[in-house]
Amino acid sequence: KKILWKDVNTNDLEDQNKRLRKKLREKGGAYPAIKGWEVYKHVDKSMANMAMVLPLIFDLHSDSIRPRHWKQLAGVCNVNTVDPSESKFTLQDMLRLNLDRHKDKIEEIVEAAMKELKIEKKLAEIETFWTAMELTYSPHKNTEMHVPQPSEELLETMEAHQMELQSIYGM
Repeated sequence: KKILWKDVNTNDLEDQNKRLRKKLREKGGAYPAIKGWEVYKHVDKSMANMAMVLPLIFDLHSDSIRPRHWKQLAGVCNVNTVDPSESKFTLQDMLRLNLDRHKDKIEEIVEAAMKELKIEKKLAEIETFWTAMELTYSPHKNTEMHVPQPSEELLETMEAHQMELQSIYGM
């Protein structure tokens, strides 16, 4: 739990949690009396909680999570700030937010962040294409006006980008 946020490896933690929970249940099966012990119940409950929280932590480690999403998370968890960019921010700090109580809202934040990242990437791709594009112009009839002379490929790309932008608008 003292693991720095930047060093958290949720896959390893999930594997460890599964192994420990399996061992705990094996012991409970071998010695049924211990299932009634408060310590057994507490440890089993803690491991079940970790099994739910670790996938959320994995999602929150995504590159799609931006400062605005951390602000949303802070609001959902009723804290002033959540700042994993802080060098001393730990897994324990994240666990203190009681993520299990806010699972649905956190999943919504992560899903929105992933969609936003997808949109950002697509917009950047379109912008890069059009920034590099050089159009050729030709005189319009007998005027001083010049109009673009797009190639067939350019028109197809423009239509494709227009469709992509419309689909983004519909998200």
